[in-house]
Amino acid sequence: MKKIVSLVAAVCALAFVACEQPKDDPQLSVSAKALVFEGVDAPSQEVGVTSNVEWKCTVLGSASSWLTAQKSENGNSIVVSVADNNSAERVGKIVVEPVSAKVQAKEISVTQKEGALTFTVSPEKLEFAGLKAPAQEVTVQLGEGITWTAEPEEKATWIHVETGEGKFAVTVDDNPSTSPRAARIVVTPSDKALEPKSVTVTQSGKELLPEMIVTPMPYECTFGYNDISEVRYDVQAQLTEWSAATSDGKGELVPWIKIRIVDTDDQSYVSIGVEPNVAPGAPERTGYVVITPEAEGLEPVTITVTQGSPTLSTLDGPVVVEDMEGVTAYVDFWPNVPESDGGDVRPSATWSLYIYGAGLEYDMTGWPYVYRGSGNRFKIDLYSTKIEKNDDDEYYLPDGEYVIAPSVASAADEEEEEEEQPRPEDRFPNTIVGGSDNMGMVDPIFPLGSWYFDTQNDAVAKRAPLKSGKMTVQRTGDEYTLTFDFMDDAGRTITGTCKAKFDIHTSYTPPEPPLGGGGGDEGGVA
Repeated sequence: MKKIVSLVAAVCALAFVACEQPKDDPQLSVSAKALVFEGVDAPSQEVGVTSNVEWKCTVLGSASSWLTAQKSENGNSIVVSVADNNSAERVGKIVVEPVSAKVQAKEISVTQKEGALTFTVSPEKLEFAGLKAPAQEVTVQLGEGITWTAEPEEKATWIHVETGEGKFAVTVDDNPSTSPRAARIVVTPSDKALEPKSVTVTQSGKELLPEMIVTPMPYECTFGYNDISEVRYDVQAQLTEWSAATSDGKGELVPWIKIRIVDTDDQSYVSIGVEPNVAPGAPERTGYVVITPEAEGLEPVTITVTQGSPTLSTLDGPVVVEDMEGVTAYVDFWPNVPESDGGDVRPSATWSLYIYGAGLEYDMTGWPYVYRGSGNRFKIDLYSTKIEKNDDDEYYLPDGEYVIAPSVASAADEEEEEEEQPRPEDRFPNTIVGGSDNMGMVDPIFPLGSWYFDTQNDAVAKRAPLKSGKMTVQRTGDEYTLTFDFMDDAGRTITGTCKAKFDIHTSYTPPEPPLGGGGGDEGGVA
């Protein structure tokens, strides 16, 4: 019994001792609370960690962009590293803290010294061809937070810079000279402690190649059937000789095209003219002038030469006029000088009739005058028997038959030089002036002589000079009946009847008094 009691007492004593034994407290410590790194090429550093609990390390805030902290493989230290510093001194913090246990976290302060500021431009030299050179790029490396600008030298207006992120593009104008040229682009940092850097730009001179330029364009020239003018094409040739010849497009020369070549130190050109195309019924004709450079690789220039037909009519068939019932004709009239004022040598009075259909309006509100609308119209120059100027200014075109006489000049000749005017005695009464052109040109409002026009939507659609035939005039009161029986220069007939009133506009220049005045008493002025 005594042994049993002793055994129980021993067990209780052991249990009491075990209850009084304390457990281990959570522990976390670091071997260094501050680290210092060089600004550039700094090696990593390790910080020992003593702990009996699970822990982690974290870089605080923006310092994570340059500061790195990693747990070592054995879990007993932190490996700390930094990126190169291209700016001023900087400080970051690393926090070491338990994952779950309640123990105070530790901080490690990391300082990195100011590094050497990096500032480079690459490449430092650019070379461009003289013509059509492509753009080139320059890369700029500069410290964090520092901006920069890139500008060509003031005199280098031929260099152009376009900046981008960490780089700029450079383009150059074509070099107009055969000599090379060079200038600099200056790259300037915003940090005044840094000196600007420059990029040298060189460009070769323009390379001279064989070239031929013919002006003006387009390479087309048109002449009237009796045109005596010339058209000049200038030739600028570089490192090549050249020649010019006519061609029919099949290798044969064109005798009616006349060319004159001038090639001197002062000027180089080809002058083109034509011979008259006056054969009756001759069609429009086309040929070519070819200017050929001798240098290889250059193409010849071909100039198309067109000469009009002497047939001025553009009608495609006979015309019957049916739209001139009850219309008003605009009439210019030049009366003769009365016999009481000495008379004149003209055997006739001069008329210009502007006759137009009901669908047309003769608009004289602005210059040049125009016909608006659609319909038939005539411009007829004619000579009647003598009609002297009267005090009432009332005149009528005499009845009768008026025949086209192509040799008789138009009223427009009144304004020409005296030696160019037809003789007054050639202006026969009861004749109509045949239509003609002026060096291949036809004025649609005031053509030379007598013409027919088909007007559509305010514009001339067809035209025809009146070359033969007649017009019969019969007046009843203020209304005239005009009967047309004409033929154009292509043999097409133009017939019809017009009933019109005349809106007559008289032009008259009184004769000048004789020198010395009239006969008054004792020689005085009358």
